[in-house]
Amino acid sequence: MGIPAYRPILATPGLKGMMAASVVARMPIGFETLGIVLLVRAATGSFAIAGAAAAAANLVAALTSAPLGRMVDRFGQRRVTIPAAVWNATALAGLATAGHFETPWGVLIVLAGLTGVIPPISSCQRAILASLFSGSQLQSSYAIEAIVQEAVFTCGPIIASIAAATAGPPAALYVAGALALAGTLAFTQTRLSRQWQAPRVDRGAGGAMSVPAVRLLFLFAVLAAVTFGGFEVAVTAFAREHGSPNAAGVFLALWAIGSAIGGLLYGSRSWRRPPDVQINRIALVCAVGFMPAMAAPNLWTLGPLAVIAGLAIAPVLSLLYTLIGELAPEGMVTEAFSWLSVAFPIGFAAGSALSGAIADGPGARVAIAVACLGVAVGALILTRWRGALRAPPPRAVVPVAHADR
Repeated sequence: MGIPAYRPILATPGLKGMMAASVVARMPIGFETLGIVLLVRAATGSFAIAGAAAAAANLVAALTSAPLGRMVDRFGQRRVTIPAAVWNATALAGLATAGHFETPWGVLIVLAGLTGVIPPISSCQRAILASLFSGSQLQSSYAIEAIVQEAVFTCGPIIASIAAATAGPPAALYVAGALALAGTLAFTQTRLSRQWQAPRVDRGAGGAMSVPAVRLLFLFAVLAAVTFGGFEVAVTAFAREHGSPNAAGVFLALWAIGSAIGGLLYGSRSWRRPPDVQINRIALVCAVGFMPAMAAPNLWTLGPLAVIAGLAIAPVLSLLYTLIGELAPEGMVTEAFSWLSVAFPIGFAAGSALSGAIADGPGARVAIAVACLGVAVGALILTRWRGALRAPPPRAVVPVAHADR
């Protein structure tokens, strides 16, 4: 089918503008943690305190993501994302300002934790895509979304590094707050965001997680993130072992480029097999794709192998988003997507810690090998309980006219 498969999707009125605004709004996600580490390390002289501050921000993000998603489903996108963006920008500015003074390290950690309330733009955009498309077009739209996400994580650290180098560590956080607020305001002004609404339903105590498919996909997301977080640390260790620690950023960028290429090619095709059959197979391909990096004899060969390691990531994420969009209970789609914002930090943290411990012992190559196991185990679990991904979710829709104005 080729690249023209994207044309009818991108021709959807307002879609390009919405995605462009979402890139701006989400760009800080790619460098807030780095910005916090740079600022707190400069203010206290301790990487341990800087790590604790970053952990506090990620913990708050994990605790608030799903409740914010549930609130979006209930009250609409603008009423939730704009206050969250104002909070986030204010907290980032407060932390950045505190970095100019001799602020106690405990206060810095608390301020860093407050920055963890992040507007759920990713979940909002994926919910909109689920309402616009179906079938192969939905998969292609999520392939575009996965590529956009890679752009955020590729460009974000570059922005943080430039801001910190030219104007000092606080500048990165000021820039992050400004981008988050401006991007969120632009996103919520788009027609697609204003018109989107979730039907009112009886959510029950469990919400979206009451559906077995959502729980299964949540577990898979955690395991996949173990691989991604572990590989990131392993590559950094590999570069250090070969005498070029600063080269790690280049290899991680090549890894993200590989993911973007894979997502672009995957989304350009119309697949016969349904997503629930594809995802476990593509996940196994993803695990295998990391293995050649274990045999890299030097930094020069790691570059192309990092591209290969990334090729199946965006396709896996595209299928994950597709299944969440199709199987989430009616009226709880944003909440279901928000649970991924809980799963990924958990997996990244576990994978990073495990990979770091292994890199300090047996070495980076072993760390890469162990990191592969996360997404591989996730693929096996999806194969074992694939029936849950075919079962339709319970629908208890109570139509209520409400608009996000």
